[in-house]
Amino acid sequence: MKILQTTNATGLDIYAIAKKKWEAEYFDAGAVTPAFVAEPTSPYITFTEDTVIKGFYQASVATSWADGHYMIAVYKQSGASPSPIADGEPDVAEIEVIKNYIQVIK
Repeated sequence: MKILQTTNATGLDIYAIAKKKWEAEYFDAGAVTPAFVAEPTSPYITFTEDTVIKGFYQASVATSWADGHYMIAVYKQSGASPSPIADGEPDVAEIEVIKNYIQVIK
């Protein structure tokens, strides 16, 4: 599964946090077996900038997500490491996964 983010700025450190919309479970992206859990130890999904299309960032998630609704918060990292409190207001989207297809709700 790919998550995409565009911006008019290049050279940024972009990351996201994903959670199930109706449950207090967050994607533990850095776990040995990434999964949705109540208390993730490494919830940051990191993005890389496309080498040709500047300002286009993408992240790959190897784990399939169950059908359902999810919230994705995408941050522009301001310091040496991700910090949702210090990194400002995220871009937020709701997505729906149906049979490994993703639809952006808003």
